[in-house]
Amino acid sequence: MRVLIKSTEVSLATGPLAGISIRNQLPGQVTSIGTGGAMAAVKVSVEGAELTAAIIKEAAADSHLEVGSSVMALVKSTEISRSRRLQDEQGSEDFVKKV
Repeated sequence: MRVLIKSTEVSLATGPLAGISIRNQLPGQVTSIGTGGAMAAVKVSVEGAELTAAIIKEAAADSHLEVGSSVMALVKSTEISRSRRLQDEQGSEDFVKKV
């Protein structure tokens, strides 16, 4: 099964967190950081997938995030959607999400 997670719904921590309601805490490693304006797009490799977290650039700097940093990607269960496969005329499959 494939799932879709909006980048604005992914939070990052530099380690596991206790005492919070978010149960999806996925260990991963930062693979890239892109910045523009006040935002940073942080790509995180987790087991079998890659997530993007859209966070404030200042938060990325305060957390000392850089490529190779170990992080926990935090995602609320209510923000995970199943994807729907579509096939075009050439037979290639795309994964589409409704926003």
